[in-house]
Amino acid sequence: MPDKIGADFNDVLREEGAQSVAKKLANPVDAKALLKSEIQAIKSKDNEHLAIDNTKKLHRINQDTIIGVDVNAKQTAQLKALDTNVRKQLNRIAESYKNDVITHNQTLNKTTAAYVQKELER
Repeated sequence: MPDKIGADFNDVLREEGAQSVAKKLANPVDAKALLKSEIQAIKSKDNEHLAIDNTKKLHRINQDTIIGVDVNAKQTAQLKALDTNVRKQLNRIAESYKNDVITHNQTLNKTTAAYVQKELER
């Protein structure tokens, strides 16, 4: 017959724990204290899980914010570059238009001067 030396230690602990709980449940004061203790342990575990979940959520939000800021910075840089390019193009167009107006005015002045000279010679 095998001896109990090799008995599972957890089984022994479970049996002793069950006996201890049974003794406490027999006494209403101990039973209430035991229930409060169990409820507190459950709340503590729930709070721990909530804290971990909230930490993960905050980390995700933080990462999203960092990515958003990075994207925003890139978009801002792109908009600045676009603004610079548009300004350069507008300046080129304005300069070209200004030159066209000057050329047109010079041509008009020459034509008008020629017409006036012709009229004076009559």
